Amino acid sequence: MNHRRRIVPQSNSRPFGSSWCGDAEEPQPFNPMLLPVLGWLELGNPTEAERELSELPVEVAEAEAAYHLRVMIAVRAGDPRHALRTAIAFTRAHPLDPTAWVRLAAVTLIPCGRPDWAVRALKTGLVGLPEHPMLETALAEAATLSEDRDLGGCGRKGGA
Repeated sequence: MNHRRRIVPQSNSRPFGSSWCGDAEEPQPFNPMLLPVLGWLELGNPTEAERELSELPVEVAEAEAAYHLRVMIAVRAGDPRHALRTAIAFTRAHPLDPTAWVRLAAVTLIPCGRPDWAVRALKTGLVGLPEHPMLETALAEAATLSEDRDLGGCGRKGGA
């Protein structure tokens, strides 16, 4: 007789592969009120996405996910400077959020032709979140596009 034991996760456990670790900020749950904004973005209409976002209550419009959507709206609208300003503002407000640093590097700096700046931004993120796997991976990828291939001790053993 083969009995299988079912493992039930505890309420305070985090899913495997979660971006949360160490001192990093725990991600906020996605607010369903943001779904229309996301829908307009997926349909390729950043103008309507921005309109939907502006009509949301302040507590929803200022949430973590809303900042990420603002960056995506600016990128899709073809306004990389606004996307960069928004990403920088969010990163300053949430320096322990690894997704903020990755979004700053991967969504704004690299597409704007600034992989060296992306490498610097990710190294800065790793100061507050040492050895964070999400940041280390993004740094390694940014370094392949950059002339700055020195990971400055932030990556795994050896350089890129």
